[in-house]
Amino acid sequence: LHSTSRRQRQMCIRDRCEEDVFILKIEDGYLNVYYKETGNIYLKTGTMSSNLPKSDVMQLEKGVEITGKEALRRAVEDYCS
Repeated sequence: LHSTSRRQRQMCIRDRCEEDVFILKIEDGYLNVYYKETGNIYLKTGTMSSNLPKSDVMQLEKGVEITGKEALRRAVEDYCS
């Protein structure tokens, strides 16, 4: 019993460490979020690049890497507000 609960704790810790990595990038004039690993779309924000500061647009055209969903949520709020 003890080893089972220990293994479960280790799995939980490992799962928390393996957070998703995302790329915020402007494609076709809109800010989108992609999974870094697959390149598949995760979120279409609907935010047009023309509504963003030029300095942000330059970074986002190259792609901005974000690790974890909480960090992604904050970044999207920052760019889209």
